Amino acid sequence: MQVQHVRRALAGLGIILVVTSSAAAAPADEIQSRRDQAVAARERVVELGMKLESAVERFNRANAGLDAVQARIADNLQQLRVTRSNVRKARAALAAQLVIEYRAGDTDAIAALLGARSLDAMLGRVTALRRVNAQTRQVVSDLLTARRELTRRERKLAADRRQADALVASAASAQAEIESGIARQRQFVRGLEDEIAQLEREEAARQRRIAEEARRRLAAQRAADRAAAAPDPGIGGSGAVRAGADGSISVPPPANGSIGARAVAAALRWIGTPYSWGGGNANGPARGIAHGANTVGFDCSGLTLYAYAQVGIQLGHFTGWQWNAGQRIGRMSDLAVGDLVFFGSDLGHMGMYIGNGQMVHAPQTGDVVKISSITSGHYVSSFRGGVRPY
Repeated sequence: MQVQHVRRALAGLGIILVVTSSAAAAPADEIQSRRDQAVAARERVVELGMKLESAVERFNRANAGLDAVQARIADNLQQLRVTRSNVRKARAALAAQLVIEYRAGDTDAIAALLGARSLDAMLGRVTALRRVNAQTRQVVSDLLTARRELTRRERKLAADRRQADALVASAASAQAEIESGIARQRQFVRGLEDEIAQLEREEAARQRRIAEEARRRLAAQRAADRAAAAPDPGIGGSGAVRAGADGSISVPPPANGSIGARAVAAALRWIGTPYSWGGGNANGPARGIAHGANTVGFDCSGLTLYAYAQVGIQLGHFTGWQWNAGQRIGRMSDLAVGDLVFFGSDLGHMGMYIGNGQMVHAPQTGDVVKISSITSGHYVSSFRGGVRPY
């Protein structure tokens, strides 16, 4: 009987152990499942963000173009005021000269005036008269010149206004696409906010580690340059994608490679800074535009614009302009530290090569300035080329 009691007790204990073990395992499995969901959601957010970068750069191009067009319009309006004044003065001068001609008994110019159906026709007739004196010819010539300038500027103003309207429409279209994409990004992560936050904390810690490694690598290169008595030591040289395990470089650095290294050092100071579309200028992170208006940070071309401004090189706030800002580098194996790297057939994204197969960049909305590999995944397959802007 005691044995049966013991067996029943053990059996009961066994049941308790099984239930307790299952109860403990269930939350762990659930936590892992939610983490997996968060990882997948974050990957979808990143993928969508990469696609949205093209729209962000279209928005940047439209706004930068609009700024230029509006500046031309303002200048043209000012010049038009001057030109219209010149036309009025030339007309008054012609009227006065015709009075002088009439009082002198020369009626040919008056006859040409009365027989013309338009001012241009009248001016043409007066100019054709052989007996018109040099003074009258000069007055007529001045008026013709002023009228041609007025017509040219009026046509240019109309064309600029049409272009401005098109740029406004382009910016609005890109903004709508971006806003829609951001709404989709938020749907992906809804309900997984805590898990996403933990992933972001882990990624931030990893970014700090690899940023410090990059800084040490640049410092080591500077020491090597100084030891070799390089003519332009700066704070680094160049790095190539084919780097050895010890960080050695397989492609010799350009003579002025320290320019790129200094630009990289400037960008690395902002690791962890929020992405803000339209954000960033030559002075550092700045409020963006539209959706980025409330975020102080950088977008991809804003970060590189800032970094190179620190070494005295001016770049435009648009990937397309930066793509044309220097010497083209066709192969990853030829990249040097500081080279601008571009991705996508439409140049939708860009970053700055930091050596060791990595770039520093501002990826997309919801992300931060970070270091990523360009030798695997999306970036290696979408690599368009590099540019050395010095």
